[in-house]
Amino acid sequence: MSVYRNKLLRINLSKGEATEVPIESGVIKDFVGGRGFGIEYLYRNLAPGTDPLSQDNILLLVPGILGGTNAPGFSRWIAMTKSPLTGAYIRSVGGGKFGAAIKNGGYDFIAIHGKADKPTYVYLSKDGVQFMDASELWGLDTFDTQDRLWAKHDKSHTHIACIGPAGENLVKFAAIIHEKRAAARGGVGTVMGSKNLKAVVINTAGGGTPTLSDRDTFLKLVKEHNEVLKTHDRRKKMTAYGTTFMTVRMHEMGIFPVKNFQEGGLPGVEKIGAEEFAKLKVGDYGCYACTTRCGNIFEVKEGKYAGIASEGPEYETVFSFGGEIANTD
Repeated sequence: MSVYRNKLLRINLSKGEATEVPIESGVIKDFVGGRGFGIEYLYRNLAPGTDPLSQDNILLLVPGILGGTNAPGFSRWIAMTKSPLTGAYIRSVGGGKFGAAIKNGGYDFIAIHGKADKPTYVYLSKDGVQFMDASELWGLDTFDTQDRLWAKHDKSHTHIACIGPAGENLVKFAAIIHEKRAAARGGVGTVMGSKNLKAVVINTAGGGTPTLSDRDTFLKLVKEHNEVLKTHDRRKKMTAYGTTFMTVRMHEMGIFPVKNFQEGGLPGVEKIGAEEFAKLKVGDYGCYACTTRCGNIFEVKEGKYAGIASEGPEYETVFSFGGEIANTD
């Protein structure tokens, strides 16, 4: 055995069917895994000219090869499909624990076909795949959706990727959300909404981590990797500040997006820089098996927003709500 599960889960929402499909050895050899598996599958199964919002589009949820192991940073996952925003192939990357859940649930990736005839969520567990009524979840945002599903299923083993009202209403740039992490590019959540699919829920109780063919060597490499990370300057900045440390750096390089990138710098940018956000930091969040834990948690301590807490903002949020509108508040 190896870290490969050697099978994918094909879900047909139109028929309410789920099938385990072997992955051919030639595909493993030629496409390696992760994004390679996804590209090969879409190329072979998605017809040219497919309408991205039709039931004929395919949505893939794909972890990396080392997903579910304790290699740091390797358990991210990708939503892959034909984009309703561009009409071209799109891959959108998410963090958290969902990628590991796919692997620990027994699959190299999940392929979602068809369209449910009513709001549905798919529940995967050791007992198989169930197609569940999501009518009471339709219209809820992603946080309330996850809270409802965690209340119904065992939260300690349950991992969720879901959409909110944007995806349901086919906003063309809707995201898929897992915990507080987003696969946010290209309208992957829009495709999910077009399929009447509110969530994919994976319960990993009774599952297991991928088998390692040379466990001792692998763990030795992971330990060496983590030792490098402990002293690496960029890792230390990411842990201390998250990606907000990039704000002032990009300004100094002249590539901080200001006024729709008409300009590359913003006077007073230090007011929305890493050090200012660090004053509000109260904790960290990390993805599965990640030692960097770049998800800074902030809480406003005074003023009219006192008590408001959030994971992030990240650098992209800072430039979107800062530089793009020339805002240093």
